[in-house]
Amino acid sequence: MTQLPLICGLTTDSIKDSFSALRKQLVHGQVVFSFPKTNIYMMGNDNENALIGVAGDPTVGEICKESTGISEGCTPSHKKKKGRSLEVNVLRVIMFKKVTRESLEQVKIHAPVVHIDKKLDQTLVLTVHIDALSLIHRDEKVVELYTVLVESCCRYLRLLESRFMASLEGCYGDFSKISEPEAFHFFPEPCGHFITAAYSKIDSEQTLENRRRLLHQQLLLPLSQPMFRRANRFIFKGDVQGSGVLVNPHEGIAPTDNGGDVAIVRGKYSYFHYCQNNMDDNGWGCAYRSLQTLASWFRWQGYTEKEVPTFKEIQKCLVDIGDKPTNFIESKQWIGSTEVNFVLNSIFNITSKILYVSSGEDMGTKGPELINHFKIHGSPVMIGGGVLAHTILGVDYNNVTGNVKFLILDPHYTGGEDLELIQKKGWCGWKGVDFWDKTAYYNMCLPQVPLCI
Repeated sequence: MTQLPLICGLTTDSIKDSFSALRKQLVHGQVVFSFPKTNIYMMGNDNENALIGVAGDPTVGEICKESTGISEGCTPSHKKKKGRSLEVNVLRVIMFKKVTRESLEQVKIHAPVVHIDKKLDQTLVLTVHIDALSLIHRDEKVVELYTVLVESCCRYLRLLESRFMASLEGCYGDFSKISEPEAFHFFPEPCGHFITAAYSKIDSEQTLENRRRLLHQQLLLPLSQPMFRRANRFIFKGDVQGSGVLVNPHEGIAPTDNGGDVAIVRGKYSYFHYCQNNMDDNGWGCAYRSLQTLASWFRWQGYTEKEVPTFKEIQKCLVDIGDKPTNFIESKQWIGSTEVNFVLNSIFNITSKILYVSSGEDMGTKGPELINHFKIHGSPVMIGGGVLAHTILGVDYNNVTGNVKFLILDPHYTGGEDLELIQKKGWCGWKGVDFWDKTAYYNMCLPQVPLCI
């Protein structure tokens, strides 16, 4: 990771020459790589001291443990989940540019020559952000990393250059439409490996649809769900994930002993609960929080670019569509699954299926329908009954015994973002049919996932 300045004339040849000059700086050994939290520097394979700050000939895996102390982007070995998991260590590397020459480096000394040509011209001033990704085996020697990283950075610069040139060609002389390219790393599960794609900052997800479609076709990926929208980028540990809200708190929870067919939420979501953002909604805001969790799922999966709505935005939406009176805004009035359905449809254009249950005891009969929902759509479900609302993240349905277990995310939690406490105290965990109130009727809002890329 680093930043490099790019200053050149606003012409095709000048931009190509400048990107080429940046790559030459890398290839000609003018950069040094270092590992965070260590004093280790890689000076280049042609340097007598190619590796500084460490004795011996360590492997990449050994340096990774020293630099991070943990495995990033993967499931720890003692908590491995069933199915495919990404077993990688993420080792962050920082690139520096040399500002002095080596003592033995042969340099021709001559007087500078300055040529002045006065004319009107347009100049491009750009800071190129390099965030290249390299894959290397843990047992590979660290000294071999230099060449791999240089090639990876050069490949990354070629990707940015091609995106920038496409942006330049599409502006038709209106240089205000030129935008800095940005690259994203994706890990589509059906693909099984990382893909890096570059987009212009001013490009909307709608204008990028054809490019995404081409990627899906080239990689033989289904055309039914987004995989290369900005929101689909792979989140490494240490990356900013928003306002500190927990993501996927159900991960790591032990499975049930129900022995049935299990289907749970697919993808990422954020856990919204009471008293977040210094707001005291204790006692009335549980359905709002469940709605926010559902909205976050659609944003994480790339189905929408819109932010998770605030309480006021939710209330204003219901007023605007005529469901509530004007004084509903900034009130502490409850909402239910019907209102959740209205808001999802109005703000995000998401339709939902509503399931009605006459009593909590009858929740056990909804196992097959919930299994079907999570297998087809994979979105979290909001359920409201009596004066309480919850989020269902999955079900374990035994079609032999008829027993059902529900994976519940409870929005009534009022504490901090303490994952261990949330899981230990059951704020996120498996519940039986007896969790539901036998005297209350329940409505479930099952968001339907649109077919799109």
